[in-house]
Amino acid sequence: MMSSCMRAAQMLVFLASAKSATSATVQQHDDFQSCVAAPDDCTYLLLDDNQLTGSIPSELAALTNLTSMNLGNNLLIGTIPSELAALIYLTDMVLAYNQLTGTIPRELKALESLEKMHLQFNKLSGSIPCVLGALTSLSSLLLCNNSDLCGDVPAGMTLGAIPGECSTSTTGTRLGAACPPLTLPGSSCLAPVDLAEQTSPYIGDTSSSSDFVSDMLVASGAAKDMVFTYMLQSNDTILLWQRNNSFDSVHELRYSGACPGDVVLQSVDDLASFPMGVRNPLSYPV
Repeated sequence: MMSSCMRAAQMLVFLASAKSATSATVQQHDDFQSCVAAPDDCTYLLLDDNQLTGSIPSELAALTNLTSMNLGNNLLIGTIPSELAALIYLTDMVLAYNQLTGTIPRELKALESLEKMHLQFNKLSGSIPCVLGALTSLSSLLLCNNSDLCGDVPAGMTLGAIPGECSTSTTGTRLGAACPPLTLPGSSCLAPVDLAEQTSPYIGDTSSSSDFVSDMLVASGAAKDMVFTYMLQSNDTILLWQRNNSFDSVHELRYSGACPGDVVLQSVDDLASFPMGVRNPLSYPV
């Protein structure tokens, strides 16, 4: 039985090396469908240089025995799915030379076996999640030529370079320079803070902000506001509280619509005494 599984896995590797004659999506490729049909036997998915279009399917997360995945040098668009964090045995992940946008998912911190992550020549933006600095096995990280990547490189993380491709580790990026203030389309929020990029406890105040949430009032009337954002995955829970607060304040948990959110889930006057939180019961992130 073991030998037959090994042969099946080797056959998948061989098939994945074949080049596609016409463009297709990842889901339409024969090798992806073969892996979906026999996920336990699928340890390699090598679909590089196949003119693949569309986005990276979140269904890849079901191929939990994958150790190597190469979708490089295609025409893929969209974001890197956070669901790829389920591929805990993955050692090689190559998504280079596509047209991927958005940020690098912080959920990829779960890929503790990852040795190679090649994301160069895409359109990724934002900063490198600091939690990825804990990936101690990661020895080859290529991020060059993602013009909107910015911010500091996490402590303990070393970026790679390839002569003729990435002349330096930060070529074609803004890494090392401060990221611009975050704004949300259609919102009235001023530079909301992404909690996914912060460590606890967060220390700050509203002194440099303004009163832009007009329906949120403290006992003394209008006051300056500060907004924090977080993408809550399906079935995940977030809890918020304060260690200390010397000001009269009101804290709200909202979602839906433009920032600061149309739906108020909770409103707490003293967050130090009464923590607030919520679980996402939906099948998609909010």
